[in-house]
Amino acid sequence: LREERRIEEAPAAYKDIGPVIEAQQEAGLIQPAVRFRPRLTFKG
Repeated sequence: LREERRIEEAPAAYKDIGPVIEAQQEAGLIQPAVRFRPRLTFKG
């Protein structure tokens, strides 16, 4: 894409998942079974 059409993601748009999962677990809504880690980030 041309420079003026490229869309960048804002890092501030994402929240840390840890506190979200912890709050749901404390509320008795979930029981985490596994934890996934990203292996590849693909921009296209």
